[in-house]
Amino acid sequence: MLAVCGGKGGVGKTTTAAGVGAALAAQHRQAFVVDCDVDMPDLHAVVETPAEPGVAALADGAPLSRVSHP
Repeated sequence: MLAVCGGKGGVGKTTTAAGVGAALAAQHRQAFVVDCDVDMPDLHAVVETPAEPGVAALADGAPLSRVSHP
């Protein structure tokens, strides 16, 4: 597990996380990137995937296959 975190916004945390996930996927490795930003979760916009269902659905018991996007 790798966490990309910090207190300041706009420094590239989401872009870095998306890039690491893409690099792992390009190497045919499994990657699951989760955006836990409560103020401005925008990973979905960066990787052009639907915002819903999200982590809340997973916490409510939805299967991982329902909340993840290839």
